[in-house]
Amino acid sequence: MQKMYNSNLHKFIEQYLKAQGAFIDYKKDTYFEAVYPDGRRIAYTYSAKVAAADKNIRLLAKGSKALKEIIETCSSKAALSSVSINYNLNSVKKSLEIKECCNLCPFFPKCESHTSCCSFCHLFRSCNTVIENAYLEDLGTITHTENLEIICFVFTIEIANYYTQNIKIENDIAVLVDAEKSQVIRVMRVQDILGLDINIGSGFFTDTGKYYTSLNTARKYVEKIVDRQLEVFKKDIERPVFEKVQSIINKYRQEYTDIYTVSTLEELEELQHEALELCRREIRANTINTDIHLKNVILLKTTCDTRKIILKSKSCNLSFPVEAELLLSSANIICNSCGSEIDQGYLCDNGHIICRQCGTRCYSCGRIICDVCDDDSYICSTCGEIFCNDCIQSCSSCGSVVCSYHAFRCSDCHNLLCIDCFIMCEVCGRDLCKNHAKSCNYCHNEVCSEHSVICSTCNYVFCTNHVEDCSICKSKYCLDHIFHSQFSGKSICSEHSRNCGICGGIFATDEMNSCTSCGKALCPDHSHACAVCGNIYCQDHVQHCLICSKDYCTCDTFSTCKICGNSYCSSCVGPEGVCHACKTLKPSYDKDICKTLGNSLPSLLQYKKFYITYSYEITTVYAKSFSGGTVAVFDRKNNLISCKTLGFTQKIKLDYLLWRYK
Repeated sequence: MQKMYNSNLHKFIEQYLKAQGAFIDYKKDTYFEAVYPDGRRIAYTYSAKVAAADKNIRLLAKGSKALKEIIETCSSKAALSSVSINYNLNSVKKSLEIKECCNLCPFFPKCESHTSCCSFCHLFRSCNTVIENAYLEDLGTITHTENLEIICFVFTIEIANYYTQNIKIENDIAVLVDAEKSQVIRVMRVQDILGLDINIGSGFFTDTGKYYTSLNTARKYVEKIVDRQLEVFKKDIERPVFEKVQSIINKYRQEYTDIYTVSTLEELEELQHEALELCRREIRANTINTDIHLKNVILLKTTCDTRKIILKSKSCNLSFPVEAELLLSSANIICNSCGSEIDQGYLCDNGHIICRQCGTRCYSCGRIICDVCDDDSYICSTCGEIFCNDCIQSCSSCGSVVCSYHAFRCSDCHNLLCIDCFIMCEVCGRDLCKNHAKSCNYCHNEVCSEHSVICSTCNYVFCTNHVEDCSICKSKYCLDHIFHSQFSGKSICSEHSRNCGICGGIFATDEMNSCTSCGKALCPDHSHACAVCGNIYCQDHVQHCLICSKDYCTCDTFSTCKICGNSYCSSCVGPEGVCHACKTLKPSYDKDICKTLGNSLPSLLQYKKFYITYSYEITTVYAKSFSGGTVAVFDRKNNLISCKTLGFTQKIKLDYLLWRYK
């Protein structure tokens, strides 16, 4: 109780008793007694326990009967609090700044319009007068002033849903009503009042009829604000409630259909009543409760001044006088062009104040384009942004307007081009105009002069990706007029390419040879050099030894082996007429190689003993039995070259020779 004796509530009770002519005669820790002029002695306490223990002690607490009676007595006999209030330099500065109203809005988590004024805000289009490129420097001369008496009704709005949403929102709204005309002047934030110059005045009893008319006007205005704010909740509540009610109806409708034939009329009616009651309960659970309390009423004595305010431009750093209407925390400025009240506007370099509809800001340099100054504005044909005359350019090809961000210059002639008229080189990415871009005749891509080449054969233009250099003459040719050697793969033109007289393939001229005998053109694969004289011959004018794998012209005479019957060079056939392969035959016990060779010559499989020797290009096999034998020659792919069958006498001679050379 000692703390309560120092509280604002106790000070209010003391002032009330003093106004009633009463006084506190007796004070204890738990209660006190007040003596009224008519001799009544009434005990009061701030503790609910004390009041519950003694019914003669009246409780003074929130919601108690005694405190309500005191407040009603004060309300019926009280006068409006009167204050003299007016704007100052700081309040006007704040009125011209962007206010973060949305952060103060109780509907901020649900609202979808955080960047601009929305219709749900009770300060809609009345909290901001913003000049985006200027700031207030000073207050100028007053040209007109009007004294006003304004009744400020401060309402507390409560919006709650405790069942499903668990939401309670409480917000204070100050509604200003002209005491003479009973018309709403504006609404304002309660905290904005604190930044004004306030002087406490004396009590003032206004006309009762005008007071209640003004109160009704203010309350109706607040009700409209509440209706707008309730729209926010409808977005979250209406759809879920509809779906839940529909679900209940569908459930009971199905149940009604299932039991229709086996239930009595009373049971069916009871089921319908149960479904209806569930739907009502669901709707009640999502009902939004609203309450509007009049929290305070203040009579404001102020002036509405029309005066010059000095704004300093941020772009040109010059100061200009601008006429504004100043009332409390608001500064209303009229557009010099259309005459409408400015919500967000600009100050041009010539001192004209304009709204956003009558002016705009250059996207590039930030200069204000003013309708009053008749400034020209241009829209970039590429990005659609607005630019001033200094920041815009014209395409030299089609004449369309482009900004500096979307203007391109030809790297050859340096003419300015728009995005539709410039061409980018597909190889290096340089910007080009149509006159200096060349189209590749193969891929049809546009390229610059550095990456375009004329074919030496057809004289068409091609990009560097579709031409090749002849490896001999170094001239440029397109892919249709360039050839590739089948031997080395290098690029060659038609003048430096030849066809082989044997295979018909294309080869570079520096890769070709000519037959010494017949003069036929030969590629490297079909050129044969004599192992003795080194001259080049075709396969028709050269002899090839299968044992040493060398080629010979008439420089060497080939001899026939007496054993295998094949002809070989003089180096591979000895004086006795036996070739080197037959001389070096060795017994073989590899059954796999015998089976493989037997696929080409099945008669070999009847023999049990084998002699085999390997040369550069051939495999020589001697298969024998008691009565005879066979000498066969195979190439490296096991294809049969020659086969000679030996009788008994020939077999004996070959065995003797093999014994000798062994």
